[in-house]
Amino acid sequence: MNFLAEMMARRLVADCTDFRGLAIRLGRGPITAYCGFDPTASSLHVGSLKPVWVLRRLQQMGHKAIVLIGGATGTIGDPSGRATDRPMLTNEDLDANREALRRQIESLIPSVQGRHDPIVVDNRDWLAPMTAIRPA
Repeated sequence: MNFLAEMMARRLVADCTDFRGLAIRLGRGPITAYCGFDPTASSLHVGSLKPVWVLRRLQQMGHKAIVLIGGATGTIGDPSGRATDRPMLTNEDLDANREALRRQIESLIPSVQGRHDPIVVDNRDWLAPMTAIRPA
């Protein structure tokens, strides 16, 4: 079973702008997919299980998985519509959380023999020089 067929069989695909085009693209060879995780806590939560599993399965099927840890976006607040702001974290807290998440993710999406290793990146690496983000 190919990746898209498996995800659909497991009811993990809610919608797609072009199922046929995606199936054709997946049939041509490996793709790269990413998922982002918020480093405002030192541990993943149960809501992270599905995206981590999908990335792992994608990788096991020969594709490339990128995990994006939102170190920069984690410093600027929570856009979820909450009534109160998220507490601002210090650089030290964010660094500790990013490292803890990286270790957890790498244990859940391990290197697969003959496949791509998961790539873990942090958007803080390229967004930090912007003056719009001023961590506490």
